[in-house]
Amino acid sequence: MKLVYSIPVLLILIVSLVTIKNCRSSNDSVVFKKNIATTSDCVFCKIATHLEPAKVIAGNDDVIVFESIHPRYPSHWLIIPKKHITDLKSAQPEDTLLLGKLLAAAGALGRQLESPGAFNIQINEGAQAGQTVFHLHLHFYSQSKLTTQSPKI
Repeated sequence: MKLVYSIPVLLILIVSLVTIKNCRSSNDSVVFKKNIATTSDCVFCKIATHLEPAKVIAGNDDVIVFESIHPRYPSHWLIIPKKHITDLKSAQPEDTLLLGKLLAAAGALGRQLESPGAFNIQINEGAQAGQTVFHLHLHFYSQSKLTTQSPKI
């Protein structure tokens, strides 16, 4: 019996294999939930898949925003990709659009603050720079509060 695959099916298989390769390390197992590849021992992956509690501010298919458990400002949120990317150095060319979505989410949140445009973004890259959770994330800091209870990103 001859198997024939269409181009879209082959592309899905290739993307899946690349995603698994990028998410797996020697001590990791890969978990799929809602078509998002995550690592089983990453707390941010667990938050993204609702396996760990967090006060979620906003989210979409690719990005989730939640409150920091150690806030430094009245508004201190973490913006993360749902896909596990350890840090900027680990990002692949195919992650370019996703990285842009992280910044677009920050901009959208900034427009919904009481003082629009008054915020800081920080990325800690590596343990020596203060990264403690090895899942790429942006810290969003602002003295202003949101103007809405349901921000859109």
